[in-house]
Amino acid sequence: MIRRMAIILLSLAAAFVAAAEEYTDAAAHFRLTIPEGWEKSINPEQEIALLVISPRAEETLGFCMIQSSPLPGTDTLTQEEIDESLAGHFDKPFWEGALKEAGMKDAAIETTGEEKQNRRNTYFAVASYADGDRRIKLKVVSHFVPGRAQSLYCVAYAEGYAREDADFETVFDSFTPLDGGLVAGRNPRSPSATLGTMKGAFDPRVMRNTTAEGSRAVRTFVRARRSLTRRR
Repeated sequence: MIRRMAIILLSLAAAFVAAAEEYTDAAAHFRLTIPEGWEKSINPEQEIALLVISPRAEETLGFCMIQSSPLPGTDTLTQEEIDESLAGHFDKPFWEGALKEAGMKDAAIETTGEEKQNRRNTYFAVASYADGDRRIKLKVVSHFVPGRAQSLYCVAYAEGYAREDADFETVFDSFTPLDGGLVAGRNPRSPSATLGTMKGAFDPRVMRNTTAEGSRAVRTFVRARRSLTRRR
């Protein structure tokens, strides 16, 4: 599966240098801007709606992934109810616990927080962990809207993260759930009854697995692209 993902991306890279793209995924309910020169793979794995790879990936490993999944029991809530019920729950201890549960070695949290984006709360963490003899740095931003949970991961070697930061922020800043978080509640329901469902939507095992799969796919893609370049 990882090799198939890399081959698809390589065929795109061989054909053209990608211009910046305003990308919309109606099935996964989001839109975003893919930075100039980045290659994309749509739904390369069951848990990944979109994988995009930096043109500098050979040096930096840089890539971003988007997950989008239904959130049963929250579609009757307003955005305000969701934001209020989650306020303060995605703190540093939460993210530390998530990284520990994910089994990421020698993990360290750099920063965490909540930010408003299009009148909705988002929840983020920047962290690093050991991967063999390298350190990997990632930023994850989670969005919760009525009926859906969405998480974005942007990943690079720690020493190469700064080179990717501007493009990473383009992805983060442009990401918008298609419903815009403005769906009104339709039936009376206690937000506290769905708090566990919303927090549970962020699965550390999924973070570990998708980050590892993305890293392997990018490395395979880089090796294949290097081989193709040498043959030309």
